Amino acid sequence: MIARLRRSIIKYTQIHNYQEGKSVNYNNLDYIQKNDPATKEDIEFVEKHINETIPKVYKEFLRYANGIVMNLCVLYDTSTIIESYECNEFSI
Repeated sequence: MIARLRRSIIKYTQIHNYQEGKSVNYNNLDYIQKNDPATKEDIEFVEKHINETIPKVYKEFLRYANGIVMNLCVLYDTSTIIESYECNEFSI
């Protein structure tokens, strides 16, 4: 699950030319239908539940849109992160 999340983050950062220390420009995402932003509490709940720290760039994304789908690129929302983690844990 964490590997899939990392692949989504890599794809996301490639799409938006993310550079460490610089804010991501979300203006070009306005044409995509997206979920409402995740709250700080939502993100903290996920991190506690999966016992991992979500990377800073993905937290920034979640605070903008709590998951989106762009063609074949899926950026998970907080509930899908937990669901995928639980499915992965069950299958081990």
